[in-house]
Amino acid sequence: MALSFLLRNQMSSKGCIFKISDLVSKQALKTCSYGTLHQHAAVDKKSEPVSLLRNVKVSDLCSNQIRPFSTSNRLFSGKDSDHSTLWGAERVASAALLGLIPAMFVVPSQTVETLTAIITVMHCHWGLEAIFVDYIREKLFGPVLPKVSIIACYLLSIFMLAGLLNIIFNDTGLANTLRLFWKL
Repeated sequence: MALSFLLRNQMSSKGCIFKISDLVSKQALKTCSYGTLHQHAAVDKKSEPVSLLRNVKVSDLCSNQIRPFSTSNRLFSGKDSDHSTLWGAERVASAALLGLIPAMFVVPSQTVETLTAIITVMHCHWGLEAIFVDYIREKLFGPVLPKVSIIACYLLSIFMLAGLLNIIFNDTGLANTLRLFWKL
């Protein structure tokens, strides 16, 4: 970082030559700004090359003018919003559906059909919720419509799960219902 700082600001163009051994400390160079260096340095163009930081104290350089910059999610998100766990759960649910849908036809039982229905509803709910959150924003639609759309997403998921469980437990079952649709 110190090298990029030195190259970016081209301090040697002022007629000053300095060595790494002349610098006060690497930490001071990391936390100082170019303007701070020129405020405290005596640069004489006619005399021999002098070091910019020879007479500068570390406390003068570390004036906290530069704030730390980071684009990581940890600084901007709350402590309880770890989206990587949800992302992993979504991938596990998608992979489980690849095995459960054929298993529902090979081994027709209420347990496999119920598990398939629950994971299918979870998969659809996460997808719809992501669409509503991404595309129905407060900046575009105001504060009410995004909340209504999320409530509608939850209601749709509840009714979808209730309907699938009704087909599984009170009708012919999910696999047999799909077979009836395929015969049409």
